[in-house]
Amino acid sequence: MPGTLDPPEIRLRNECGLQLAARVWRLRDPMLAISSAPLGGGLGLRQWVLNVQVPHAYDGAEPESHLAALAAEADGASAFCGALSTPDEGV
Repeated sequence: MPGTLDPPEIRLRNECGLQLAARVWRLRDPMLAISSAPLGGGLGLRQWVLNVQVPHAYDGAEPESHLAALAAEADGASAFCGALSTPDEGV
């Protein structure tokens, strides 16, 4: 089925003394999506979704560059949307 999501890939990293998760959902085929994510937000074809946990103390000064750096590790070449959440929001 077009647009179907595979189960998320979970990536762990240490930041600010916490172990935080990032989840990557890959679409089998590009899908038209709408998002309010700080990176890749808006309306457009997306090939994957990134949701990254950040510490409660995250100042949010540069979410786009933070997400771009983490996305490059996962698959920075294709169209995606990237969002942030705190650990208790359960990415």
